Amino acid sequence: MENDEDHDEREIIKFSFSNRYYLTGPVRFCAGLFMVWLPALRRYTLTDQRLRIEIGVLSKHEDEIELYRIKDVHYRASLFERMMGIGNIEITSTQVGGNYLYVKAIKNPRRVRELIRDTVQKSRRRHGTREFDNFSDN
Repeated sequence: MENDEDHDEREIIKFSFSNRYYLTGPVRFCAGLFMVWLPALRRYTLTDQRLRIEIGVLSKHEDEIELYRIKDVHYRASLFERMMGIGNIEITSTQVGGNYLYVKAIKNPRRVRELIRDTVQKSRRRHGTREFDNFSDN
């Protein structure tokens, strides 16, 4: 089994909030005033070891989820979101401190979901990790 120290982390994809969601309807003018800033508020980077979440413009906060801890990845999109070519991804993990991560209004959400899913499977194989659900009769 390969050690993490022997493996250089490789970036798979970077993605962020899509401006398209807020550039329609009556909010167009107000949203246009700060559209340049919105994508910078939350950025995601998928590597072959973890999913990094960077939040903020002036002050930054970075969080990450180890890929082998990701349990489920779901895609959700309303009719309007599908028409705009955007959608949402819900990630369930076994990470302590937070089991859910919502990635909202991103471009190509199905492609991103599949990249996350495939990369999670590769990470689990590399770590020799298996997922078990605990069903108890309480």
